[in-house]
Amino acid sequence: MKALLSTIMLITITSACVVSADDPAISVSIITPQLGHGERRITYRNSGTEWDRTAHFHAIVSNRSDKPQKIWQEWCSWGYWALSFEFTDKSGKQWTAKKRSMKPFTMNAPAFWVLEPQESIVLEVYFADPGIWEGFPLPEEGSKVVGSMRAVFEIRSTPESAKHVVWTGRVISEARRITFYLPKK
Repeated sequence: MKALLSTIMLITITSACVVSADDPAISVSIITPQLGHGERRITYRNSGTEWDRTAHFHAIVSNRSDKPQKIWQEWCSWGYWALSFEFTDKSGKQWTAKKRSMKPFTMNAPAFWVLEPQESIVLEVYFADPGIWEGFPLPEEGSKVVGSMRAVFEIRSTPESAKHVVWTGRVISEARRITFYLPKK
């Protein structure tokens, strides 16, 4: 009887500490408002002489919990690759857009943001800058690529994340039908 009671208490305590995969503390979403005709478009911009590397869209990382959550900042090595995007085109081909490898981090230190309960942070995604990102659809000039896109936010468990009590896990946004458009120069 004593062993059964101990087992029930252990199960109860353990289940209270487990975060459900269906209801994570952190969430990620892609922000691309619909145009009047229902299309969600991300456009490469032309400055007249070259493509504008500052063209961007937004991803939002939110703390859905009732406790503050720490996430790594993008400039340090622990947070640099946390955000990526998964694509599926009309033919079913799948691929991932992610940040390119950087030069060695010469001034690298653990740096995190603290998201208070229900607080969010907006991340600017400079998709048109090939020095930062690789894998975003690049249509031919005057055309578009339409497909499904999901944001992935993942922070892996490391000694530093444990030391600084930084959130770890992987969350994926809802898939959005997105149009990447490259206007003619």
